[in-house]
Amino acid sequence: MTDHHARLAAAVERLTPHYVSLLGDLVRLPSSQGYERAAQAVVERQMREIGLEVETFDVDPSQLHGHPGFNT
Repeated sequence: MTDHHARLAAAVERLTPHYVSLLGDLVRLPSSQGYERAAQAVVERQMREIGLEVETFDVDPSQLHGHPGFNT
């Protein structure tokens, strides 16, 4: 195993409990279509905690209704 692989394996081992807990938090939250805000807030907080810049915005479904990728 190279040094890079060993460092990666150690990081995965160290971070696994945290991310398993995060996944559990997300699974427990209602996040079906139209009720995503609480789950989005958890992900936003996590991203900020690890130093990422997060941009949030509200979406107006009426403006997306005609888009081919939008489903109701």
